[in-house]
This record gives sequence, structure tokens and C-alpha cells, in this order.
Amino acid sequence: MKKKMLLPSLGGILGGLLTLSLLGGCPSNVQSLTEATSFLLDECNPSDGSTLTSCSEAATKADEIIAADATSIDGAIFSSSAHLGLARVDFLQVASSLSDLANNSNGSTSDDDFSQFRALVTTIETDNGSAIDLTELESAKTALTTLLAGATVTDSNKRAFFQLGVIQIIDALIRPVKLAGAGAASVSAIDLTEATRINTDFINADNNLVASGTTDSDFLSPIRDNFCRCKANGTVITDDGTLTMSVKCLQDLMTCELSSSVGLTTTLNFDYDGDSAANGLDCATLLAPATLTTCSAVDTTH
Repeated sequence: MKKKMLLPSLGGILGGLLTLSLLGGCPSNVQSLTEATSFLLDECNPSDGSTLTSCSEAATKADEIIAADATSIDGAIFSSSAHLGLARVDFLQVASSLSDLANNSNGSTSDDDFSQFRALVTTIETDNGSAIDLTELESAKTALTTLLAGATVTDSNKRAFFQLGVIQIIDALIRPVKLAGAGAASVSAIDLTEATRINTDFINADNNLVASGTTDSDFLSPIRDNFCRCKANGTVITDDGTLTMSVKCLQDLMTCELSSSVGLTTTLNFDYDGDSAANGLDCATLLAPATLTTCSAVDTTH
């Protein structure tokens, strides 16, 4: 039987609104902004391009809340949600897909997480009639990252840690498959800048979800399993010693998971199986290294 997953509703993610202080001592002003932003977000539907004006206006009003109170949890969450809408990403739809990654593995680590997200990206973009905007997806992290930098975990801000962690893993899975293109034909688009962003997201997503109190493997397993595919093969990855999910390892992951077929004629960057040839036969070792289960049992680290 497929395991059920209970996700917080959008109201739960954005709800629990605090009584916010006002710049200049006018609480009604921030309260009014909060109500207006919440209404606009209700009208912001990532799958309906005609509602993007509401998403944009919500982002602007969220910025006004943050300007009035830089510690506003709701302002940061509102900003994040508005930019997700502008990215054309439905938080709950994609977060639910994280559950599918774990459920479809039938109790073992799955080696097709990126290919499943490639299919999800295709579905989203076909349904929306528009491409996912990676710039807006990055912007969906900004206000939450600023709010939580150096913050102590409290009952009030755990929901902010949760939303940031989920958005980081969503970006870390969507970004490389978008960059790699159909059939991994454009893996060279994954450069040092993008690999650094993805590597950081995998590390921080784990930390932020743990901070939120999440112990659910539906969220943590996709992070740890895919990070460990590069980490457990680290002895042969030589292009950038500072990144566990390096440029060339990410390119190889995309080639192995997204190519229509892999074999002797498939070119990889590294010889993962030690047979002195870097080809499609190395995908088996890259995707299922001997220490994957042990590595995936702990927090992501460099």
C-alpha cells in the first residue's frame, strides 16, 4: 500500500499570523498589509498566467511588511510564496512529488529522482503553458534566507525553516534538470555557478528541514540520497574539491538519469567503476555506490 503523506495546507503554511508591530507605531497599517497580501496570494495561481499580477502585487506588499518589520515571519513567507507563484511553481504540488520519490522507491533508495522531476517539470510547463522561471524560484528563497540567517529555532519560526527547506530541495531538483535540457543534451549549462547553488541548496535544505522539526523521510531521503551519489563517489571526482555535488558529477547524474539510453557510447566525465573508461556503464556505480545507504543515513555535509 502506498504510504500517505500529510502535508500542511497552504493556509497552514501561511497561517498562524502574528500580531505585527508597525513602523512608526501604527499596528493597523501592517495588519492591513497582512490582510491585503493574504488576499492577493489567494488570487495567485501558478498555473494561471492571468493571476500573475496578483502574485507580483503580493510580492510588493510582502516587501512593505518586511520594510516595516524586518523580523516578520509572515512577511518573509508571503514574499516566498509570491515569488513561487511568479516562478509558476505550486508549492503543495511539488512538495507532494517529494513524497512520491520516497514512496516509489519501495523501501530502498531510488535512482531515478531527477528523471521523475524531469517528468514533473514537463507536466507543470505543459499545463501552465509557460516555462518555470529559475530566477523567480531563486527569489523565493531570499526573504526567508535573510530572516533565518543566524536565527535560533523557535516554535514561531519553524514554519519558515520548513518552507525554506522545501523550496531549497525543490530548486535543487528542478534546476539541474531544467539546465540539462531534454535528454540531457545541454549538461554543459551546469557550470560552477549553478553547481555551487545546487550543492549549497542540498546542504541547507537538510539543515533547515531538521530545524523545522521535520523527521519525515519523504523530505529528507531525496536530499540525502542524491547528495550521497556524488559524496560516496568522491574519490574519483576531481573537478572541484570544494563542492560535493561538483560541476562534472552533476552533469554525469543528469546524463545517467535523463538520457534516453546509456551505454558504451555514452560519455561521462569520470570513471566511477574503475574500469579505465568513462562511459554509460559507470552510471550503475554513480547511481548506486556501495556506501549509499550508510551515507544517506546522516545529514548532508561536505
